[in-house]
Amino acid sequence: MRNRMFFLLILTANLLTAPLLAAQQLTGAMSGTVRDSSGAVVAGAKVVVVNADTNLRISGESSRNGAYQFADIPAGTYSITFSLSGFKSELHSTIIVEGNRTTTVRQVGSGNPRSHSRSNRHSVVEPG
Repeated sequence: MRNRMFFLLILTANLLTAPLLAAQQLTGAMSGTVRDSSGAVVAGAKVVVVNADTNLRISGESSRNGAYQFADIPAGTYSITFSLSGFKSELHSTIIVEGNRTTTVRQVGSGNPRSHSRSNRHSVVEPG
């Protein structure tokens, strides 16, 4: 009888908490600083991230110190594109965003206008 009560208690606890666990979605963040080929920060660059699986597209702009951040994005594989008039656009693919972590993309810009650069550089994942 005692074992049966314990079993029912565990079963009830699992049934009550299972929907809460299923509803959780792991999110992470992506951040970095946009720089030109000389290493100077680039303000106002368009930054677009796209989830490879869901095609979720999020865009933003680098701040006056070149920084950008996308917080609370679903964990997954992304591409990120940096663009600004007068600069070569740069695409990084296969960027992994993990739950509860910040992925920092090391972007290296170029001053070559109307060109397009593709990169598969690996990102650095840092604890968030």
